[in-house]
Amino acid sequence: MVQVKYYLTQAFLNQDADQILKISTDLGHYVGDAHVPLHTTSNYNGQNTNQRGVHGLWESRLPELFDQQYDLFVGKGEYIDNVNAAAWNAVANAYLALDSVLIFEPQISQEFSPTKKYSFEVRGN
Repeated sequence: MVQVKYYLTQAFLNQDADQILKISTDLGHYVGDAHVPLHTTSNYNGQNTNQRGVHGLWESRLPELFDQQYDLFVGKGEYIDNVNAAAWNAVANAYLALDSVLIFEPQISQEFSPTKKYSFEVRGN
């Protein structure tokens, strides 16, 4: 984490917009990952509970299907004094939601056809 902070600080000092965006994007991705319940378990993709594909369903497909219903405004950013404690707190809280993700998946599977639940999409190039 210290290196990321250093590189991001350097990018700002150098006014290097490309590096600011790259480092910020990578950092944002990993901060987001810390909040994903399936990232806190060895049953990452439902392989231990006969729910293969639950990770893609949870992290990609459902947000794509219901993105219009999400409120993406999360408010003003806040300074975090103890980043390590905050990161582990996020992981611990995500883990608390793991059982819900695995419990709701069979219900969702009954509501959606496999072609709607899983899909291949061409993006970009």
